[in-house]
Amino acid sequence: MKRVLFKWVGLSAITLIVGLILFYGVICLSIYSEVNSVSEYARQRYEGEAVLAIVKLLESPDTDFEIKNRTVYALGQIGDEAALVALKNQKSGISCPKPCTKKGYICQYNLDKAIRTCEGQFSATKWMYRFL
Repeated sequence: MKRVLFKWVGLSAITLIVGLILFYGVICLSIYSEVNSVSEYARQRYEGEAVLAIVKLLESPDTDFEIKNRTVYALGQIGDEAALVALKNQKSGISCPKPCTKKGYICQYNLDKAIRTCEGQFSATKWMYRFL
């Protein structure tokens, strides 16, 4: 009986670990796809490395707020210090109206998260962008 229980617990643990790894992989792929999409969009419009092109896109007065919010998200995922000044310049100090539509303003909550990541806060996906 103990042997069967031990085997069942072991198989369950292995299944759980494999499931979590697969789940993490799918999430990483989804996040990377979004960041890569923003990066390609920025690189079509501006020269330079991915982060610098995304920063230029964020700072451009011609960029609509939906795209600016996507750039904030991408810069936060990448977590590069080079984006800190541009991100901090977007701070308005005004809380987002609820629900946060992100269509007429830059979401300050997401902006704060991006700034913290660029300042060195841990990110479980930061490693993916070394070759972006």
